[in-house]
Amino acid sequence: MKLFEFQAKELLQSTGFHIPSGRVVQSSHDGLFSFPSMIKAQVLEGGRAKRGLIQPVLNQEEIDGFMAKHEAPFFLVEELLQHDKEYFISISYDHLKRSPVLLFSSSGGVSIETQQVHRFILDMQPDFTEFNQFLLTNQHPYHIGEVAHKLYSIFLNNDLLLCEVNPLVIVNDKPIVLDAKIEIDDNAQFRQKELFEKYDTRKISLNERELSARKIDENDLRGVAGKSYLDLDGDIAILASGGGASLAAMDILLDAGGKPANYAEYSGNPSREKVKKLTALTLSKENLAGCWIVGVIANFSDIYEAFQGIIDAVLELPELPKYPIVIRRAGPNDDKAHTFIQEIKQKYGLDIHFFDEKMSIGESAKEIFNRSNQFKGVQHAHLS
Repeated sequence: MKLFEFQAKELLQSTGFHIPSGRVVQSSHDGLFSFPSMIKAQVLEGGRAKRGLIQPVLNQEEIDGFMAKHEAPFFLVEELLQHDKEYFISISYDHLKRSPVLLFSSSGGVSIETQQVHRFILDMQPDFTEFNQFLLTNQHPYHIGEVAHKLYSIFLNNDLLLCEVNPLVIVNDKPIVLDAKIEIDDNAQFRQKELFEKYDTRKISLNERELSARKIDENDLRGVAGKSYLDLDGDIAILASGGGASLAAMDILLDAGGKPANYAEYSGNPSREKVKKLTALTLSKENLAGCWIVGVIANFSDIYEAFQGIIDAVLELPELPKYPIVIRRAGPNDDKAHTFIQEIKQKYGLDIHFFDEKMSIGESAKEIFNRSNQFKGVQHAHLS
């Protein structure tokens, strides 16, 4: 879970870091401001300065204009600090080395990716000797070493994936965090309940259906279903599986001319009940013109159990779907699943079409696209 800048700074301040004085607002009418100030749109994406989402302001009129021009759930207005040099320092996790890593640059700020960045591998019981020697040799302020130690403690104690300060500045012999990025490991939510309750940015950026999807995996660790659900603007519902293949399938459908109504992935042999919940949520959108259930050949996911969950949800919809459902799936118990789907199709008159690995994902994308268009044509004719 990524935090907004003001949340990251609040967490750092609670552990002794210094930050500029400021306030978080949602409109330009939320109070009086002192000038000159910096105004920062609070969004989770990076590169804000390059996109004009961070600017100095000299008066109320400039604040009004900035907020009118940019959309954001919050704006941070804080004091403009004069400083000479900016530093970059970050703690993250190197999965190849299986160890935390410290990144440092004496040229922080905008375009850090183009600057020289020094890398130091840390153990879980870290030894900062190499980093401290580097700071001493290059005559960097002693504050940098203190900051690194504190960031590392925050990184470990809060189960972070990223703890970054950029830029860090020294003003009146005091290190001050001008901007910060923090990302908390979602898998540590059971250990960091207070952090997730206090800073849950997902509640801000996700709609009701997306929030509900994320709750599917709570208290049921078998497989994944709903964690990555996102609503989109199309009319073909998606139930995908296979990790990277799910994203590839989305691209293939778009190339075929189809418009996804959502992105939803289930994997890791989730239970029948979890697949049912995800399916019900996915098919709850209005004005659907098709449903594409797609994936690669499963290694250990029980295809039959998954499709039992899918059909459970379909049969409990307020109205049985008239739009086509195209399935491209294979794996353990797929023969049993195919027989089951055929029986359901005949019993309830559903427009379901089941294909195995002999049909490519690309061909099945064209299949759902064409059948969806036929369905929309029939619907349009009936309305006329």
